[in-house]
Amino acid sequence: MANAILKTQQAGGKFAIQVTLVTELVALCLLLTFLLSSTGSLTYLDEILGSISLPTVIVFVFSTLLFSYLLGRKLAVDILMEGKKSYWKCYTTAISVVLLSIGVASAFALINQAIGHSLPENWLILYVAKPIIWMVPISIVPILIAGTWYKNQLKKIKQCS
Repeated sequence: MANAILKTQQAGGKFAIQVTLVTELVALCLLLTFLLSSTGSLTYLDEILGSISLPTVIVFVFSTLLFSYLLGRKLAVDILMEGKKSYWKCYTTAISVVLLSIGVASAFALINQAIGHSLPENWLILYVAKPIIWMVPISIVPILIAGTWYKNQLKKIKQCS
């Protein structure tokens, strides 16, 4: 039994990383498409992208990979071993990964700002609300795709066992 749980966790973590990487690429394409269509110019798009902090983006990407790996391992056991409601559980776990990663990246950006400069008066809006307002709507479609794909990958494992 312990060996089966370990194999399930390993498979769940592996699929979670794969799904997360593909989902991040889809979300990036959606974000760039949205920004380009809303600005209507490559110049404005370049200015917007220039204002995004590369270290914060890197922290966000690594935190999504870490959280998806950890939560994906637990989710695989919940779904395959315990037979819990799977699609809904996949979607809520994916939303949790996005929200946790936004929290880590926002905290990182806020700490960097506090160390290097003084905090603006509206720091709560800039470093907490704004990232959630931007990322959650953009992430909805990729989250639905990722949750469905992850569940289907786990179904294949269950069928092979």
